[in-house]
Amino acid sequence: MSLQNGTATRFSYFSYPAGLGLAGSLLLLFFSGLTALSLTCALTFFSVALASGWRLSRLAHSRDNSPAIPHRTTGLRDICLCTFPLWARQIDTTRRAGNEATLKLTQIFAVAVDDIQSALSASHNAVAEISGKDGGILAAINSSEEALLGVVEILKTVQHSKKELMADVTNFASDLREMVNDVQHIALQVRMLSFNAAIEAAHAGEHGAGFAVVAREMRQLSDSSAETSAGMAKRIEKIEAIDASLSNIFQEENKSFDTDALFITKADTIVRDVMEHFKRLTVNLSRSVKIMEKASDEIHGKISASMVELQFQDRVSQILTHVVSNMNSLRDEVEGKADGEFDIDAWLREMAQDFSTQEEFDNLRGAQAGNPKISDTTFF
Repeated sequence: MSLQNGTATRFSYFSYPAGLGLAGSLLLLFFSGLTALSLTCALTFFSVALASGWRLSRLAHSRDNSPAIPHRTTGLRDICLCTFPLWARQIDTTRRAGNEATLKLTQIFAVAVDDIQSALSASHNAVAEISGKDGGILAAINSSEEALLGVVEILKTVQHSKKELMADVTNFASDLREMVNDVQHIALQVRMLSFNAAIEAAHAGEHGAGFAVVAREMRQLSDSSAETSAGMAKRIEKIEAIDASLSNIFQEENKSFDTDALFITKADTIVRDVMEHFKRLTVNLSRSVKIMEKASDEIHGKISASMVELQFQDRVSQILTHVVSNMNSLRDEVEGKADGEFDIDAWLREMAQDFSTQEEFDNLRGAQAGNPKISDTTFF
């Protein structure tokens, strides 16, 4: 029966606009005549009427197929018994969702705080290493610079010592040459003296025989001295040849010494520049590390403060838990009392026994709660 009524209703929604459109079209043709314009207007009017009827029929069909909400009338007791459990479940779901989200955020912030603390520790160690009690890296740089400059000075000293050694060898060869010349001169003088002594001994005859022996020994000594000086001369010639070779070598080396001196000077300049640049980099690094350390301290403080701010969820959870408990208790009271009469003061006192936040007492007294005071207790 209801299906037939619905079909009839939908048919009426469709037929009424269609009939009106058809009647209007006929009246238009009757008064205007059968012209192209009148026919076009009549067909347009009738099409609009059909479309309107179809739309109304679809709306009626949708309304007939929609699920019906049962209409129930009941007393306050039944409403409370039906509504309070639903409210309790909704509040408990909200409370648990808030707790889970806050716990996750707290864990994320806790990990971030630990990471920042590790970074801060590393920064502290880096700063301590750069500028420690014993000077740190800067002291090591200064010590390395002194060592490198010491090596440069040693190279300069070695170069100067080689030049002095060459000069000493040359002077020694010259002194030996003079000594050989002196020995040859002395041998020549002794020979001349022995010749004179032999001549005088011959003039003296028998009385000059002893003097002739002395002259002969002096001549032998002169010959021996001449042979020795000749051998020394040959050796000195070899020494001079070696000295000449060394001189040529050292002359070439002197050229390289000059080049080495230039290189050493350049190396000294480069070492000083590099060490100075390294010092500047180290100072800038130390300054950057200190700035990073300060920023990390600030971020660490802000995150720690945010973690304290997140403790609001603990108070919210406590309040919602008390609300759910009170709603369940009120449902039990309503269910147990058919007359619906309650002792409001006793009920409020019983509710207040579970309160644990200042906001709950303020709300109970009807006072508007101000800004909540954040607890300093850290529970994570």
